[in-house]
Amino acid sequence: MQLLTDNRGWNLRNEVCHGLTEISQFDQMTVNRIIHALLCLGRSCPDKLTQ
Repeated sequence: MQLLTDNRGWNLRNEVCHGLTEISQFDQMTVNRIIHALLCLGRSCPDKLTQ
């Protein structure tokens, strides 16, 4: 999940969780990437969600 944490990438987790992101920075592309990452994470452990 380098998209969310890698300093070479967008580092979204750090910026969002620490309140460093302005609302104007959430454009459609950023939101689409976050939703896509969450969907991928959800698919990686389907058994844990049904237990």
